[in-house]
Amino acid sequence: MRPFAISRLETSVHVLEADRADPPEQQMRFRLRTLSGSQRLEVLRLIMGTSATSTAAAAGVDACRKALEYALVGWENVADGEGKPTPWPGNALRALDLLPPEGVLALGAEVISRSEIGSKAGNG
Repeated sequence: MRPFAISRLETSVHVLEADRADPPEQQMRFRLRTLSGSQRLEVLRLIMGTSATSTAAAAGVDACRKALEYALVGWENVADGEGKPTPWPGNALRALDLLPPEGVLALGAEVISRSEIGSKAGNG
């Protein structure tokens, strides 16, 4: 049977490309879940709803941030600029304020990709 429904009950771990060469105990690990159908439509509307006053790049940033608001549910081994451990702040909105823009874009793109029907989630 061809997959059709998306489960949001399970989460999976994602390691950013830049961290994959590090030993596992040093890799930053982000716990993500897939988007629901309505959440995915909202993110796609942000991507496709560009106008003459907005750019595709800005729409992509907004879409990645929105995807993470829904899907980022935890992290491990995240450190601040001084290398001090940064505990999970309790929710995605607070977490997004702590992540650099490059991290938001990479993680958001991963969430959007893994929320497609039939995609394989996780790499960590």
